[in-house]
Amino acid sequence: MKKKWYCSGITKGLLILTAHALAVILALDLFLLASYPELFREWLTGRPAKTYENSVSFGDTVEQSAREILDGVAMQEKFGGENVKESTDVIDVKAYVEEGVPKPEESSGLEYRLSDLYQWGDQWEKEGEDSLDPGAAPPPIVVCQKQGGGYRYFWYENFAEEIKSGNLQFVEAKEMGGDDFVDQVLADLKRGNVQKDNEMTTSVIQDKEGKVVYTNFWSYDGLWIREKYPPQGKADILEIANENPDWNGKLETAYQLVRSAAYQVKMEADSAAVLEESYREGDTNLAYLYCNFTAGTVKTNRTGFENADNWKESLKQIRKMGRFVIVTDRLEEFETNIKRTQASGWRAMLTGLSGKTGNDLLAIGVDTHYPIQDKFYQESRLFGKYGHLGNTLLLSGCIASVLFLGILIWLTTVAGRKPEDDDLHYIFLDRLPIEILLAGFFLGTLLITAPVLEMGGISGSYYPEQGESISQIYYSLIPEMMIMAVGAVTLCGWFFVTYLSIVRKIKGKQVWRNSATGRLCRFAGTLFRNLNQVWKTILLFLGFILMHWIIIAGGIYQGTLVLLIMEGAVFVYLIRRELSRKKIQKGIQEIAEGKVSYKVPLEGLKGDMLRTAEQVNAIGNGFDMALEENLKSERMKTELITNVSHDIKTPLTSIINYAGLLKKEKFEDPKIQKYLDIIEEKSQRLKTITEDVVEASKASSGNITLECMNINLVEMIQQVSGEFEERFQERRMEEVLCLPEKETVVYVDGRRMWRVLENIYSNVTKYGMEGTRVYTDLKIQGGNQAVFCLKNVSRNPLNIPAEELTERFIRGDISRSTEGSGLGLSIAKSLTELQGGTFNVYVDGDLFKVTIRFPLQARRMPCREEESPSPEKEAGKA
Repeated sequence: MKKKWYCSGITKGLLILTAHALAVILALDLFLLASYPELFREWLTGRPAKTYENSVSFGDTVEQSAREILDGVAMQEKFGGENVKESTDVIDVKAYVEEGVPKPEESSGLEYRLSDLYQWGDQWEKEGEDSLDPGAAPPPIVVCQKQGGGYRYFWYENFAEEIKSGNLQFVEAKEMGGDDFVDQVLADLKRGNVQKDNEMTTSVIQDKEGKVVYTNFWSYDGLWIREKYPPQGKADILEIANENPDWNGKLETAYQLVRSAAYQVKMEADSAAVLEESYREGDTNLAYLYCNFTAGTVKTNRTGFENADNWKESLKQIRKMGRFVIVTDRLEEFETNIKRTQASGWRAMLTGLSGKTGNDLLAIGVDTHYPIQDKFYQESRLFGKYGHLGNTLLLSGCIASVLFLGILIWLTTVAGRKPEDDDLHYIFLDRLPIEILLAGFFLGTLLITAPVLEMGGISGSYYPEQGESISQIYYSLIPEMMIMAVGAVTLCGWFFVTYLSIVRKIKGKQVWRNSATGRLCRFAGTLFRNLNQVWKTILLFLGFILMHWIIIAGGIYQGTLVLLIMEGAVFVYLIRRELSRKKIQKGIQEIAEGKVSYKVPLEGLKGDMLRTAEQVNAIGNGFDMALEENLKSERMKTELITNVSHDIKTPLTSIINYAGLLKKEKFEDPKIQKYLDIIEEKSQRLKTITEDVVEASKASSGNITLECMNINLVEMIQQVSGEFEERFQERRMEEVLCLPEKETVVYVDGRRMWRVLENIYSNVTKYGMEGTRVYTDLKIQGGNQAVFCLKNVSRNPLNIPAEELTERFIRGDISRSTEGSGLGLSIAKSLTELQGGTFNVYVDGDLFKVTIRFPLQARRMPCREEESPSPEKEAGKA
């Protein structure tokens, strides 16, 4: 048989060595491209630049400089060209933050010096805000609500001094313990533990004459800042909030505005400083000229460009610098010799970024001789040395990738083969499960790549230091390049070991069979299939091993007799344990089938089996007692509700009737007529609540007779919607109906289904937010289910779990100021479930959503009928 040279060990070795060399080339290419990413960016353009002035990097640098210049100019104009750090100008914080106007025509009363705000923001940026520290003490501020409206703010120390001096006093302090009570309240205030809606016995404060001055007080828990600098003309922000009606009750807003103003002044002042520090004449090869022809002002960094009347001559000088861009608010006047520059983008930058929309001009020129060693000079040197490497690196990388892929395919084909035969041959590493191989590879990859990724060359672009030569750059990169090469060789070798082993397993169909997961699953399957037979063997085996080691350790010579005795004892134990297990298993099965009174016989049970049997019997007793107690409780509640409602109905009916008779008397006094209207309204509401309570009790207990029939749900929803149309209009609500065109027929009780929809719509009118939309949808889901969905926005915050809203007497209005009884959704849910449907409530923030589902069935299905006579009927019979 002719030997196959392409399968020989020498061929495989040479291929693997070549693959390692290619991996080194790819790693170094990646390293150099990552060290100087401009090379890759130039390659993406399709036509790489030969000089730095024509590169993408040059255009981006010029554009970024233009943005910084426009920002700086805008900030200088905003602050009037003054040095913000030392400025004594006063700005209105509210107008500055909200409108961007430092000095409005009408002051808000919250004013600070520019220099104070800058120093404040600078300190916070460097040291952080101590008031925002998670471990910081609570705000030392006490809020008191005035008798006639409004608020009074105290620093805690001042408030405590007023209380201790007797100028202010807690009402009922003496009855609550005198000084001890006062000390406790002050301690709670100091810790910030007194909430606005506190449950203290007294929250009223009077002055020393006994006049009530504050009706409530609490610890301020909003945003605050330690005031290093006072507002203009005031001691602190609290004084402004106490004296200025516009800020009374808006203390947190004032703090937020001051905090935002400090950061904003710091940021904008730094932007203005960049213009002076980074683009100063003599420090940059870039010259700029900004002209505001409307205001007649000029901003520039070049001597001789300051005269607004000579701007045309200045443009001529800029055009001679090498590379330039001139932009105005008209595209036809745009002029540049920088490649890949978009006029629209520059105009948008001028008119948008700087906030200018008038008659403006921006001209930027770069001296391409680079007489000054700035960023343009540094990037030009780098591009001059590295720029020509872009195509070389990308070409070598592509060739190396193709060759590496070809070698990988070659090695994949010949993996496990030898020249002398066609058999599949394994090596010792193939015995390891695939999970171990993959875990080793990924762990090794992590260990190798982690230090490489932390190197400076990969983390960003490399720029030479001042005076550093290109040769020094090369030398500085050699250690990192060596690390990359070693890492590439190691990772490549690890990859081939793991990859070729997996390939051999796939060829031999040993991936699953040889894996640790496969072995574990097969063993578990064997145990599961033979569990009834092997568990005894396992126990006997473990017992025999234990006895064996006991005999050996104890040096017992009569081992055979001892083993026989032990084996007999184990046999008896196993038999008794099996019988005990069967007894307990039977008892559990009987209880599971509903025979809660069944007792497991305890005769012959010992140890843990006896305890388990007693616990099973206790469970049965508990179930029996709980069931009996539950039935008794339900009967008593139903009887109580029925009897009480019956007793209430008779006098309530009399009240309603007599109120109606009195209204017919036509009293001339309007107050009497008003009182009669109130009596009638409240009586009718009490009657409705009584009927709801009875209906809720019937619905929850199932004591309702249902008369089911085919109902077109589309038509019923339209009718209910029409009934509530006027109520929606009164509350300025708009209902958005989305109903199918064809009939949606469900088999339900029409009267009960109407009540379900009526309760849901009524819930919307009572608790929905005015001026919002109500979305009502009905759709067929899965071809066999009708899904009704209603969504609206709640007027009050829904700080209640969705499942609690369907419980009795739970209302979305926690203050209970509306006309609801808290039974509507509970009744709707119970009636829905009695008719074979599902009722779900979903709450997300203030969004309230109800979903009802009913099956669509080809034939009629009976509703749930009452299983026992209702307590109301029993009472009627009695």
